[in-house]
Amino acid sequence: MGTHRTHWDHARPFKRQRNPNVGLRTYRAISWLECAQSGEHEAHALFVFLWIAFNSTYGSRDAGDESDRTEHAGINAFLDELVSADAHGTLYVALRSCSGVIRNLLDNKQIYWRNVRNQAGDRGYGDWQRWFRQENNKTLRSLERMSNPEHAKTVLAVVFDRLRTLRNLLIHGQISWRSRVTDPVVDTAARLLMEIVPVFVQLMIDNRDRVWGEPSTYPDIFRQERIDPKPPSQ
Repeated sequence: MGTHRTHWDHARPFKRQRNPNVGLRTYRAISWLECAQSGEHEAHALFVFLWIAFNSTYGSRDAGDESDRTEHAGINAFLDELVSADAHGTLYVALRSCSGVIRNLLDNKQIYWRNVRNQAGDRGYGDWQRWFRQENNKTLRSLERMSNPEHAKTVLAVVFDRLRTLRNLLIHGQISWRSRVTDPVVDTAARLLMEIVPVFVQLMIDNRDRVWGEPSTYPDIFRQERIDPKPPSQ
């Protein structure tokens, strides 16, 4: 896995930054990226650390009250905003460089939400394979072309929908550790997040004057992080 370091001085007090909301989001995200890069983590733990880093970039102050549908819409809105902010095609390059990993992720049926619902016995999902093929074909066409914002939005939306399903399965204890069935996709997902989340953070830093929304700000934690943040590890 590649390691990424941003040039953001995230140990600087947030009150000195032009946009403290972006500062707090990126500070938190970078701290979890550093955690992920700090040692040889097992794939499941690495995926969790990297998802927290991603969650730090898009999560809102009302995140604790949102429904699954609201979270899905919030993630997609954030991804669309990243694409809109990407004036130099950084995301295009990142997605192309991860195309092999993305293909592996898309091929895995275990993290396709319609299949998960069908396996759970929910009615109306018996034709999940047809939807799976259609969604993958559209996404792969966009990945191969990757020449305009709509291509990037399509790929990111589908990829993070699969990643979110994996997150739900893992955090809610619906998959096992050291499983021959799910370990490969957890490893693939962690590799992808390790490459793409730092790109998201850097785009936010480069576009710090955009409106990214207000992050969750629990009073005591927020005050401590603003005034006396822990310096990054050397």
